[in-house]
Amino acid sequence: MKQRAQFRIVAAAATILMTACAASSALAIGIVADSAAEFSAVQGQNGWYYGYLEGSFTANDFLQLPTYSVSDSAWVYSLAHPPWTQVGALYMHPDGPNNGRPIRWAVRRWVSDVAGPVIIAGDLAMRNGGGNQDSDGITGKIWVDGISILSQPLYAWDQTGVHYLLNTTVSVGSKVDFILDSNGPGPYPGQTDYYDTTLFTAQVTLIPEPVTIAGLMLGLGGLAGYVRKRRTQIGFSSMTQPLGH
Repeated sequence: MKQRAQFRIVAAAATILMTACAASSALAIGIVADSAAEFSAVQGQNGWYYGYLEGSFTANDFLQLPTYSVSDSAWVYSLAHPPWTQVGALYMHPDGPNNGRPIRWAVRRWVSDVAGPVIIAGDLAMRNGGGNQDSDGITGKIWVDGISILSQPLYAWDQTGVHYLLNTTVSVGSKVDFILDSNGPGPYPGQTDYYDTTLFTAQVTLIPEPVTIAGLMLGLGGLAGYVRKRRTQIGFSSMTQPLGH
């Protein structure tokens, strides 16, 4: 009976450990934020905010766009255009200094509800592909808590753009900003917002903590070895004991 009880304890421990390992892996490998799938007409839903930077252009200057436009399917600075600053599910548009308007960077912000290493991936590409002589393109930026991890210029005709893949670390409450600046690489001699509608998507994936997963697997391997050892010992003992015991 004692040996059976020991087996039951070992088996239960093995089940708990395997369940914990599986749960840890499932939690650690998954998309925790998706700018397109989670886009909303409600500010702050799923941790996403839609706004702009103006003036000193720091993360602390972030302001929410005031209006959701049903016709544009986007958050906008104004229902009347210009100004053009807006953030939609896929596309964004900044404001440049042309026509006497102030410069505004369009910003899609995600506030993290997880902590640990993450992969941030997405696409950045011009939508219209026009304006060869009257547009200077754009610059797409990504900041994590105000620190730049990407600054990617695009020419106005670059509809192919780039697929970016970045490794970084976030904390609960970290602010990840996806920024569209109207100042691009040229060739127009001066910053404008002509033809600046830009595809800018993002997915954030929480990646495994190697030590945690490795530790769980090591513990599981050790437990399996213990079970094999116990089986060998119990099998030998039962053969040498007199019948009836």
